[in-house]
Amino acid sequence: MASAVNEITVANAATGNKPKISATGNDSNISLELVPKGTGGIVIGSGGFGIKKVLGASTTVDPTPISDGDDYAMSVNVPGAVPGDLCLASLALLVTNDVLVSAHVHTADYVRVLLLNRTGGALDLGSGAINVLVFQI
Repeated sequence: MASAVNEITVANAATGNKPKISATGNDSNISLELVPKGTGGIVIGSGGFGIKKVLGASTTVDPTPISDGDDYAMSVNVPGAVPGDLCLASLALLVTNDVLVSAHVHTADYVRVLLLNRTGGALDLGSGAINVLVFQI
């Protein structure tokens, strides 16, 4: 078994400054994984929700043109997502504030993303990336 070269460093701070928890070690890029025990979650701030897991997916889409007042729906595969999970979706192609983006888990492992055109005219977004985050709380 290889020996560990990456670790967590906790730095204390003087009054008025923030303590810091960092991933440190020999590797250039080190992620930091926080894993709760049992049904516990990760709580950020006092009184916040405990987040058990954050899932995500990114895919390329090329929506058909959307008439004003119409919508375009797509499904994005997010393994582990279940109905009732909290979802967020973003689409880099959006160049106007008049498109409503909605996301929800409609069946296990799949997030339905809906784009509603409220621009006053037809909208052709072209091809681009859609990003989906699913929070299990």
